[in-house]
Amino acid sequence: MSDQAAGLRAWHQRQRSATPATPVVVLGDPTTDEIDRALATLPSPGGQGWRPVTIEAAGGGYRLLWFDAFSSDVAEIYRLLKRLPGEYSQSPVLLLVSAEPDAATSQMLSNLMETAHRFLGLTLTRDSARWLAAHR
Repeated sequence: MSDQAAGLRAWHQRQRSATPATPVVVLGDPTTDEIDRALATLPSPGGQGWRPVTIEAAGGGYRLLWFDAFSSDVAEIYRLLKRLPGEYSQSPVLLLVSAEPDAATSQMLSNLMETAHRFLGLTLTRDSARWLAAHR
């Protein structure tokens, strides 16, 4: 019996090698259009572009991108951060929010950033230049 998926795997491998891209793990629940728009605004390392992947498919060399970090409860956000695999503490997380936060949300963001860094070793940032520079 032949391997029916072999052709698909070969095609996928050719596509990946033809268009190299840096993997980016997307957290949150954005639409495909939101992901595309956000990644289009971020300069890609080496001009390779970005390839959204799941945590399981990330492998090495990934980046973390989090959409609308404040669309849910802060305690829920912290629990999500605690569940991330340990290797993510080596990779800063870029926070994207759909609108500029008000004063209360800004304070909550600051508290979350400090707590994540202090207790989990995670760096959360809203500065895309800092996020990109941390991976060079």
